[in-house]
Amino acid sequence: MKSTLEIARSSARENKNSLWLIFVVIFIEFLGFGATVPLFAPLFVEPEHGFLIGHGESGRIMWYGLLLGFFALGQFFGSPFLGAWSDRVGRKNVLLFTILINVFAYLLFAYGIYIKSLWILFVSRTIAGLLGSSLPVMQSAIADVSSEEDKAKNFGIVGIALGTGFIIGALLGGTLSDASLVEWFNFSLPFLFVSALSFANFFFVLNNFPSTLSVLNKSKLTYLKAVQNINRAFTSPKLKLMFLSIYFMTLGFSFFLQYLPVNLEIKFGYEQSGIALAVAYLGIWVAITQGLILPWISKAVNPWKLLVYTIPLFAFSYLLLLIPQEDDLLFYVFLPLLIIFQSVTYPNTLAILSNVSEKSIQGEIIGINQSVHALSGILPPLVGWIFVKENPDSPMLAGCIFAFVGWIVYLMHYKKSQYD
Repeated sequence: MKSTLEIARSSARENKNSLWLIFVVIFIEFLGFGATVPLFAPLFVEPEHGFLIGHGESGRIMWYGLLLGFFALGQFFGSPFLGAWSDRVGRKNVLLFTILINVFAYLLFAYGIYIKSLWILFVSRTIAGLLGSSLPVMQSAIADVSSEEDKAKNFGIVGIALGTGFIIGALLGGTLSDASLVEWFNFSLPFLFVSALSFANFFFVLNNFPSTLSVLNKSKLTYLKAVQNINRAFTSPKLKLMFLSIYFMTLGFSFFLQYLPVNLEIKFGYEQSGIALAVAYLGIWVAITQGLILPWISKAVNPWKLLVYTIPLFAFSYLLLLIPQEDDLLFYVFLPLLIIFQSVTYPNTLAILSNVSEKSIQGEIIGINQSVHALSGILPPLVGWIFVKENPDSPMLAGCIFAFVGWIVYLMHYKKSQYD
């Protein structure tokens, strides 16, 4: 008969193995996602690619924003449903479903590019946002196998996988779309590539992904859960200020991240290969921060206290990106500071939410968090083009303002938590 110590050691080994498998799956997913990110802005903003012929620059930026907005709107409704569904039927089953959806959505987008159909591109991105978001499922799986002390560090796995996936994916996307390198390379090819990659990931998950959820939750499922969850997020006496802080910080970062490719194109004349390098560089710093810096900080500082300092530094770092105007070298000097503070802040907000929630509703809480993130991602692309066409640096200004507001709200939450 095994002793308690032997059982604990065996459980720890199983959890560690599960984390590595989760890392691989997230890496493959974000490698595919990273390969497509550098392509949207050139595809819409540069008329030579055959879309939006006859539209001016502001009109093309508007349609670019709408495309991102439809994806975010889909995520807003889809993420909490998928997170709660994974609580009900298990992480693996829902993950397999989302991967198959992405296989189809990427193929559809490639076809839309090939026949120059704008509406097919919108349908593809909406489907991907609504049914293809695997992130809440993966974060729930991490919560399943993590202790309270290790959650912030383990949630950093998402950032490491995201960063490394973005590095390789962005470079692949920029390369496979560049016809100047190989004559038959084009904008459809990266989407075909990531569709095939997602198909391979499906079989990897089918054969290797573990069962991480010990207790299934049989609560009722509804796609209106997104609206219900937003109501719960912002009316919960215990968490409403935390979710409001996350909303403001993510609102600013969404504005920055979604319009960064347009900013680079307008200010520095970047095409898809240059944007791909910038995205890869961003990914390098995400991976460095969440792989090396975050684990060390998570052990040394309580997440509640840590955010008191990292959020204002996060806000200030946006202002540094206003300095580069003609020379992009300074952009690459200052960008790591923004990414470091962002990559330390976000996993710790998730760790706080997870630690104060019951284990049986981890997927639901993470789904609510994803809904808050998705909600914050809807407004910037839908209205951001109005500001970007007048001032390409407006994403940095918005990021700073909203992160600072998020800090003020967090301080209110932090002070309140000390007396509860």
